[in-house]
Amino acid sequence: MYFDTVIFRLWLIITLGNSCHKTTTNYFAMNTVIKFTPRETAILKLVASNKSIKEISAALNISVKTVGSHLKNIYAKAGIHSFSQLVAFCIRNGY
Repeated sequence: MYFDTVIFRLWLIITLGNSCHKTTTNYFAMNTVIKFTPRETAILKLVASNKSIKEISAALNISVKTVGSHLKNIYAKAGIHSFSQLVAFCIRNGY
């Protein structure tokens, strides 16, 4: 009985990855194609390289408020709710 449970859990991890414990929204966001604009993609790459919002605005020559607007759109598209989730999303998806 115990062996069957272990095999089933291993099968779940292999099939679904480690996303078993994640919320449904995040799981589906990871498995669907999300289309970002070129500017949003640039922001995602800068977030992945550990830049702050102020540094992103300076690098892209846009205001901090504009970066915030782009981040708001990215959060909605990716189904995330915080900057730390955004960093994890970038790393997980290769930005």
